[in-house]
Amino acid sequence: CSKTCGRGLRKRSVFCRSTDPGAKAVVVPDSMCRQHHRPKAQETCVLRRCPKNERLQWIPTPWGECSRTCGSGIQKRELRCGERDSQGGYVEFPTRRCRNMAKPLVDLQQGCNRGPCPELPRVVLGRTTSNAVVLGWYSSPWQQVHLFML
Repeated sequence: CSKTCGRGLRKRSVFCRSTDPGAKAVVVPDSMCRQHHRPKAQETCVLRRCPKNERLQWIPTPWGECSRTCGSGIQKRELRCGERDSQGGYVEFPTRRCRNMAKPLVDLQQGCNRGPCPELPRVVLGRTTSNAVVLGWYSSPWQQVHLFML
């Protein structure tokens, strides 16, 4: 079996050969044997269940970026299945390995404040006043498009 515990795979060679009892066995082309009698070349196997990893736990990720660049926003984080390493980080495992464990009661979202937003100058469309900004559309030059035919 390819794994010492859990689901693995075992493989074997399968070939067609002559079965004449009076002669030496000879390997012949597969087309000479009946295909519906062909044995499986591989199958799944389980030698034993894997032991529980007692060190697995739900670990909160670090807080993400604030959702706003200024003013009040929200930061989020997730719970991941993992095992703490000696450097204080963690090694992540598939979520299914922690599915029977209670998740810790931790906040996954919190408020954040990036400081006051800068005041925007007064805007007047199409004309300028003493301390106003003129807004209008801008378009870049046309770009060459390359088409690839398959």
